Amino acid sequence: PVSDYSKTVWFTRYDVTALLQEGTNVAAACLGNGFFNEPFPSSWDYDTAPWRDLPKMVLSLEVNGKTVLESDTSWKCTPFSATVFNQLRLGEVFDARLYDKNWTGAAFDDSLWENAVLDTAPLGVLRECTCPPLRAFEEYPVKECIKLGENKYLLDFGQNLSGFARLRVCQPEGEEIILRYSEEAKDGQLFIDRHLPAHYPENG
Repeated sequence: PVSDYSKTVWFTRYDVTALLQEGTNVAAACLGNGFFNEPFPSSWDYDTAPWRDLPKMVLSLEVNGKTVLESDTSWKCTPFSATVFNQLRLGEVFDARLYDKNWTGAAFDDSLWENAVLDTAPLGVLRECTCPPLRAFEEYPVKECIKLGENKYLLDFGQNLSGFARLRVCQPEGEEIILRYSEEAKDGQLFIDRHLPAHYPENG
């Protein structure tokens, strides 16, 4: 949920019992900017928020009531990933050529990664978020596919919804696939707010 990070930092509790196995287990995370580091001007003025900074995380693992793992400076991290751009309202640029499917495995070589840095900010109090999470509960097929030009299509799902697209492709390396989302179409074209920041990636 939305938060003033100088006052409250929400955390979420997960039951990972079914994910643990005998032997070596790996805890890994991809961090995004979310509400914490949002450059897009909005009614909340998050683009000028004093807490804006690089994404951060804290993690602890409890087994039978005992803490057996905590994130600290022994953890390894890297600023490089297949997600080369992400913002809450501006979308994401994902380069599949950079993705290593083995990065969450115990045998992955992270020797070139740097150790995490301990930070004291933001200063908000950690509070558990108990509100129900957003969940995917239904699949919606495309209602209408309109060809707008060479390799350009408008996919209309027939209603306003929150979700994500599932797309299966088999394209050669270097091929660029652009997905743009909007709540409405006008005159048969996808309507996108043109008052976007100058650094909005054209291929985002």
